[in-house]
Amino acid sequence: MLPILIPPTPRIKHIDFAEARRVDEIDAGRPAIELNGDGEIVDDLEERRRRWRRRCGLSKVLLISNAALRSDRLGANVAASVESCEKLVTRQLRRQLLSLSRRAREDIKPLLEIARPTTIPAKSINPMAVAWLFSEANWRGLSTPRQVATPAAHIQTLTWKWWTSVPDELRIGPADRLLESLKERVGNLYRFWECVARRMVIYEFYFLDPRLISI
Repeated sequence: MLPILIPPTPRIKHIDFAEARRVDEIDAGRPAIELNGDGEIVDDLEERRRRWRRRCGLSKVLLISNAALRSDRLGANVAASVESCEKLVTRQLRRQLLSLSRRAREDIKPLLEIARPTTIPAKSINPMAVAWLFSEANWRGLSTPRQVATPAAHIQTLTWKWWTSVPDELRIGPADRLLESLKERVGNLYRFWECVARRMVIYEFYFLDPRLISI
């Protein structure tokens, strides 16, 4: 079993793409604050999240396995601190960014101006740019794309949650085992979001919300 499961193909007998496009076009044109007929703020974010999870075949919660990896390599009998884990995650995210095509890296720049969960046309945005953005936001515990462009104010939220949840024998054992395990999970989460982004492309829109699922 993989530490992160690729989402299964959505079990939807029929997809009304015309209706989906109509709804997404409305969402894409919505202002930051929308009022209903009674002058109350429209807050349907959870409904929009449910809609996109249903389209992409996602559950509300994604579990990152903390099972120890077997390794034949012997490492120094020194535990890996949460700080060293954070440095590894930062390094891997940077490598993922640099591995993107030039176009994909350019596509990320305008996305960093988005300050709220929003729907945007997928036509001109590379799905790998969206995958990297989601992955970066998840590890840092961010809520909007714009926050990705701001310097980190605290330790990476997901790194801390994972480090504190791993079995004691892995966390306090040889550092190479822990870091190898974490490195694999960083890669798996990135591939997971790549899969999700490509499914969103089918609908011709992206829903940019790092909180689409809980990890």
